[in-house]
Amino acid sequence: MPAILLILIFVSRENDIAVVDLMNTFLPQYNANAHVVTGHKNIRSISVIAAIIIAGVLPGPVYMASLCLRSRILAEITRQSNTLSERTRKLHQKFLSMLTAQASVP
Repeated sequence: MPAILLILIFVSRENDIAVVDLMNTFLPQYNANAHVVTGHKNIRSISVIAAIIIAGVLPGPVYMASLCLRSRILAEITRQSNTLSERTRKLHQKFLSMLTAQASVP
């Protein structure tokens, strides 16, 4: 997924000189010639919209799926609590909470 996003960002990038000219037109006080400026002239292009969807929308369902799986795993650990020792059960729950935290950070 990150490779697709990276490719889309590179494909959708505009020529830096065109972006500097656009910035100098709309924000002359910024002095874009003295800074590194890159970006998109139009956010309505297909590649920019695809990059926005991949970066902004897709992580939501993936995170929700991980939360759903987490609750199922916790239910299974609770169901098998009589076969697991207390230490093992707590270790599994701690490991699962770390995996959930890791899944929430991109």
